[in-house]
Amino acid sequence: MLRASAWSQSWLAALPALVGDGGPRAGRGEVLAPGLPGALALERVADRVPGGTWFVPQSDVRLEPGLAMAASVVVPGAGQFLLGNDRWVPYVALEIWGWISFFERRARARSLARNYRDLAWYVARRVSVGERRDTVFEYYEEMTHYAASGTWDSDPGAAGVQPELDGRTFNGDLWDLSRSLFFPGGFNYQPGSAPYEQALAYYLRNAMPPTFTWAWGDSFLEQQSFRELIRRSDEAYRSSTQFLGLMLANHVVSAVDALVIGRLQGGSSESRFRIGSEFEPTVHRVPRLRIAASWRW
Repeated sequence: MLRASAWSQSWLAALPALVGDGGPRAGRGEVLAPGLPGALALERVADRVPGGTWFVPQSDVRLEPGLAMAASVVVPGAGQFLLGNDRWVPYVALEIWGWISFFERRARARSLARNYRDLAWYVARRVSVGERRDTVFEYYEEMTHYAASGTWDSDPGAAGVQPELDGRTFNGDLWDLSRSLFFPGGFNYQPGSAPYEQALAYYLRNAMPPTFTWAWGDSFLEQQSFRELIRRSDEAYRSSTQFLGLMLANHVVSAVDALVIGRLQGGSSESRFRIGSEFEPTVHRVPRLRIAASWRW
């Protein structure tokens, strides 16, 4: 077998010297056809078939520091690996650990979210109207602060919507806020006046409708468990976000490190990945072309 290190375009020029009668012969370690275009250098390694030789022209790829940096931006440690530096190991290990931890914490957060939503539906939301509809996190967070949402319309028999007046409930507290925002001077405006209608519009946009009303009643232990589930789920989501920040920092540090290593090595380094064409003469001296790729560790 012969091994060649050259530009891939030079194998056609070398073909007449490699196969057929009267082809070159050399012992192990000898260089064949040194003057061929593309600086083709062939070295005999071993014979693959009787009477035939396998020649492998290969191209060594040079990696510039900027490309090493770009590789590490995409995959931390990739630039260090291509530059032949063993410092790629901690970057890869940190990236793998970060993604495993991220998905584990996200899965935990989703599981806890399902638990507190189920608890809210079976205990506090039994007073709601219609089929179950889950909603955003802020809704469940409000359920930890108020024992009840209050009614949407405190007097269904009257025309229009009569806001909740109990300030201990979510809707009642919201109506107090609406009056403080739209009733100048603290005056109590009557329905039909401009300030009252503005306050009522604000109330209707933000109050809890009948489909999302809740009341914990005497279920104090259940509400305490609900608060704990909310806290743990929110903590798991925040923790997963922190891991995203850690992995982003890993990409940045790895990219800068790859750039520094590439410059310290003189601007380029031999890549560990090689690809080339291979000729294997058969017993009938009809060459067979194959494309080979190798990864050198």
